Amino acid sequence: MSVRNKVALAVSTALMSVSLSSMASIDDARQSITAVAADKTKTSVSNAVVQKFFFETDLAAGKYTYIVRLDNMALATYDGSIAGLAATNPRIAKKELFAKLAKSKMSSQQVRDELRLDTNSKAAVQYTSFLENKQQDFLAQAASKLGKKAEVVYRYKNAFNGVALRLTQAEAAKLATVSGVAFVERERMEQMDTDTGPTFIGATEVWEGKGPTAINMGEGVIIGVIDSGINSDHASFADIGGDGYDHTNPWGAGVYVGDCAGDFASMCNDKLIGVRSYASVTDNYDDTSVFGDTPPAKNGEDYGGHGSHTASTAGGNILKDVALVARDTGKEQSDGIVNENFSFDQVSGVAPHANIVAYQICNPGNSSTTGPSDTYSGCPTAAIIAALDDAVKDGVDVLNYSISGGGNPWRSATELGFLAAQEAGIFSAVSAGNGGPDAFTTSKNAPWYTIVGASTHGRTLDTFAKFNGKDYLFIPGSGPVIEEAVTETPVAAINVDAANFTGCSAFPADAFKESMALISRGGCSFLDKVTNAATAGATSVVVYNNNAANEDEAIAMGSLETTTIPAVMVSLKSGNAILADLATDPTMELTIDPAIKVSNAKGDDMADFSSRGPNLNVADIMTPSVTAPGVSIYAAYSDEQYGHDVLGTDPADFAFLQGTSMSAPHTSGAGAVLKSAHPTWTPDQIRSALMLTASQDVRKEDGKTDADVFDMGSGSIRVNKATNTGLIMDETFANYMKANPAVAGIPSSLNIPSMTNTKCIDTCTWTRTFTATKDASWVVTANTPASGTEAAPIANKMKLTATPASFDIKAGETKTITVTADVTDAVANEWNFGDITLTSAGIPDARLPVQVQVAGDNLPTEMSVVANRADGSITYSGLKSVDLTGALTAKAYEAKVIQEETLNVPDEDFDFFTITFDEVVPQAVFSTSSDEAPDADLRILNSSFTTIGSSGSSSSNELVAFTDLPADTYYVVVDAFTASAPGATDEVSVQVLTTEFTEDSISETASVTLTQNEKDFDLTLNWTGAANTAGLIQVADTDSTVVLPWSITLGQADVKVVATDDLVAGNQAMEPGVVNRVSFDIEPNFTNEDKVYTLTADVTAGQEIANVDNDGDVTENTVSWTVTRAVGESTETLSVGFDLIPRTASMNNEINLTNTLGSDTIETTYSFGVAEVAPVAKITGLSTATEGSTVTVDGSTSSDANSDELTYSWVQLSGTPVSFNASAASFTFEAPKVSKDETISFQLTVDDGNGNTSSASASASIVNEKSSGGSFGWLMLLITPLLFTRRKKV
Repeated sequence: MSVRNKVALAVSTALMSVSLSSMASIDDARQSITAVAADKTKTSVSNAVVQKFFFETDLAAGKYTYIVRLDNMALATYDGSIAGLAATNPRIAKKELFAKLAKSKMSSQQVRDELRLDTNSKAAVQYTSFLENKQQDFLAQAASKLGKKAEVVYRYKNAFNGVALRLTQAEAAKLATVSGVAFVERERMEQMDTDTGPTFIGATEVWEGKGPTAINMGEGVIIGVIDSGINSDHASFADIGGDGYDHTNPWGAGVYVGDCAGDFASMCNDKLIGVRSYASVTDNYDDTSVFGDTPPAKNGEDYGGHGSHTASTAGGNILKDVALVARDTGKEQSDGIVNENFSFDQVSGVAPHANIVAYQICNPGNSSTTGPSDTYSGCPTAAIIAALDDAVKDGVDVLNYSISGGGNPWRSATELGFLAAQEAGIFSAVSAGNGGPDAFTTSKNAPWYTIVGASTHGRTLDTFAKFNGKDYLFIPGSGPVIEEAVTETPVAAINVDAANFTGCSAFPADAFKESMALISRGGCSFLDKVTNAATAGATSVVVYNNNAANEDEAIAMGSLETTTIPAVMVSLKSGNAILADLATDPTMELTIDPAIKVSNAKGDDMADFSSRGPNLNVADIMTPSVTAPGVSIYAAYSDEQYGHDVLGTDPADFAFLQGTSMSAPHTSGAGAVLKSAHPTWTPDQIRSALMLTASQDVRKEDGKTDADVFDMGSGSIRVNKATNTGLIMDETFANYMKANPAVAGIPSSLNIPSMTNTKCIDTCTWTRTFTATKDASWVVTANTPASGTEAAPIANKMKLTATPASFDIKAGETKTITVTADVTDAVANEWNFGDITLTSAGIPDARLPVQVQVAGDNLPTEMSVVANRADGSITYSGLKSVDLTGALTAKAYEAKVIQEETLNVPDEDFDFFTITFDEVVPQAVFSTSSDEAPDADLRILNSSFTTIGSSGSSSSNELVAFTDLPADTYYVVVDAFTASAPGATDEVSVQVLTTEFTEDSISETASVTLTQNEKDFDLTLNWTGAANTAGLIQVADTDSTVVLPWSITLGQADVKVVATDDLVAGNQAMEPGVVNRVSFDIEPNFTNEDKVYTLTADVTAGQEIANVDNDGDVTENTVSWTVTRAVGESTETLSVGFDLIPRTASMNNEINLTNTLGSDTIETTYSFGVAEVAPVAKITGLSTATEGSTVTVDGSTSSDANSDELTYSWVQLSGTPVSFNASAASFTFEAPKVSKDETISFQLTVDDGNGNTSSASASASIVNEKSSGGSFGWLMLLITPLLFTRRKKV
């Protein structure tokens, strides 16, 4: 390979040199580069917005399920922006009903039925057909792209528009380039986020009529549970509950969905009205090595227990006198081991009278984070999205999702599916995750659903070990059940082998013979500890915790189902006490007593496992939203278990489980109760009621320290307060989409019940709008902690103000408050906490948490623009920097080309060159383009062959930019992703550019305008004639300088002209009279300002313009429109156009189309000709007449597609001669007297003046007056006019 150095003269030779001296040869370099896997996960910010696929370098070869999201909106979110297709989003289509039904006397269920998405409505059927056609078009394009039909796993259209396909990674990347594809992602395997709850959260007070209606136990509300299926014959899901309540199926008796609508109707009843299963799960039952020769039926029965537990927690029946059972390990079927000494007076879900639909999207097996998992465990994403799609179609009111996941809210198919569900009126509660107590551990970060942390409910069923006269609380593990007291002499592992005190290695034989092993937590799995102890002769195991932060904590040990001896855990404090006593007398015995003692504590202590905020992906959105009971929850379980081939089975009718999986259904059940009480409330309004009225009397996992918002969100939910709230809040789909930070959105602007700013300088401001549920007078108070706490160790120096300080409001009215945080005296990079509390006599307080992090500036990390036009601008407003205090100036410097290379990149291979910088480079930019390679990707490696940056979009236009790039030798590598043909070698052009702060580097493409305000400044980046380029902006005062990288990447045009093939091809012989639709298709606007387009279409005279839409103005031969695309108004393309109908025969006509945005005008011109065609003669009006009557013969409907003026020539062919104007377009005559019926006929010839004629003839009967009547009823001879046409073109 030749290495060419084209150094711009403006660049110092001391800065850069081209060298291969660090390598013995190019072959050595190639070998080293080959050893580094091509990482196509793009790190360059400049293309991030337009990238539709992310390549996974470590993915094994083979086919996977990929989810392809298509451009058009799903049924639940469609806003009516396509001409001829009405909106199906119920928030839009039924907007008038929401206000009307709020005061209706209809039942709660009737109101909900009216407001649900109706998938059978005319609008829904039409739009569904549209989506199905679009999907079919995509599949046809996909087949063409792949050279074969893709295997379709699922089709989605209700909550998500797209398909799931079986593809290789390379095939998935190809499909990302197909027109109409929004994003392609590989399916992920998510995991499940694994009695007194209803009372604790205040639900029973609402049941008892203390809410706005007499009974609100979820009657008629449908809860959808997306999980592992359901134990369909469990009492929790029976038609008649233990309180005697006989459920009513809101769909009608015997009307079910899913498996129950097919071969498994017996699974359902009036309570459990649907069970859906998915082939992604049930097809695994065919594996006889795991499920045996007689596998379970392919339906949604729960063989893991998780789904039954969450379903019964949310909406399980009230059950009386429920036995306490332990799971029966090692068996496939069992009701559990009954504890004869204890039972529960009542067990219930939060909304016990609700109906349930179960969506089985998880495999039955369990997963382990410390060892092997069952062969079939986890929850495939493709099935999850299918369940969301079905839930929207089924019309559920509430969804519970106790599954892991998350990701970018505006890109993830699952997260967008939840947004669509919300638009369909479905309230969704999702588990925060079990990754706590560390910060930034929740992956749930979307602003449109309710994220739930886990805390205690206060009631505990305690068991104690007795040793040396003292009682020590213990928690049993998931292994064999201790049915009666076990007394043994404990032997401490630390005394057997001090180095093996955690029991992670094998012990000497008989080290614990006929004794109880005492082992420390940590170092390995609980399974390893118990197995090693059992092998060394132990009859039982006591594990003491190692949590020094909470010495009183003991937890339930899982994954012990395959062990042969019982194991329990005690706290670190208890373990140390036992060890100390054991040291004084090694012969003392320890008794593990399974007898239960009921303890009632305060509750609302955060679980240590509950995942915490702050929000890792969307910094200015608080997560979690709330907390709810998720520790030691007793609820329905699975009494049959199959597919647990590694970790073992543990069936039972009921079980204690803990996790945010258990707290989420408390919240979804609460949502069902609120939906029952307030059927017109939207999902956002339900969430706001729960958040605004939540209790802040919550502690961290130590039970002492006050919890903060990153632990509990707004606090612990209280349904009784939420149902009586005086204020609720709402938000729109458009605003959620507009808030996407990737398109300059501002998440903190969303109208949600919290306020966060992670880059606050001096002051930051929010507005929040409330809707009143009742007449009231409110006082608004801003609160901040007066002193430091463990959560905020630095005394809070934030000052909060809110205006107005008070207001009066009527039910149904709205009020907006403005909140300002002054952090002038606060410490940078420290969190400041506070809240805004609204109080009104007799109404629960409404509280919005405020959390602010002080920063040195709020400047954008990079002003990265994906330009839809060659000319344009973008403004960043409200910018501040503590380093910039005086009069400011700004200049834009552009990277200049210092080297260009043309690489020859072989198919499935790479080519490269090197560049050496001898000094630190303020900015270095690497870009690629190709006229040959459809898709080539770019990598930059340093001298150690470490990839420091890469770009892998769906084309060969790549850009990677660095600031302050260190002096080093760099390898610029271009990888072939898709070659022009199999085995081809394609040329790819590579440019290396650098930016220096010199006059020669001032940009000619971009300029920057700085507007200095009283407390901040606005920065506008303008560009003209842009191509892919980058540079630096220098903002300075007299003392300081701040440098901001900028980049412009040309994206897809925001306006696409659509015309017929004839127009595009420049057909000079177009058929006259044939409609040619011409349109400007304008993309949605997700920038930070409205776009106003001026569109014009100028057509050569003599052609027809018809069917102009979108209020276009027609003046002679010109059509013009002014179209505003408001920010976030719609996610649909807007088509603006008209029908061009060629008329006058001619050549080289033109249609000139312009679209203007600001100062940028894009012009498109088509040339066309119109063929000369013969006219068409046509006669009307001639019909059977009686002699003496007036007859009209009309030729005026004759036509000429060229719109030529016609001349007429009439000839009478038969019958008694009559008088008429032979050159008129039409004439009349008096039917002549005839002695008998006769036929009269005429011929018309029309001439277009261009030598083209056409003739037509017509005949009719003239009836003799005597023969036309009479008492004998003579049969009248009716002769149908004979029409024939003779056309001639000369």
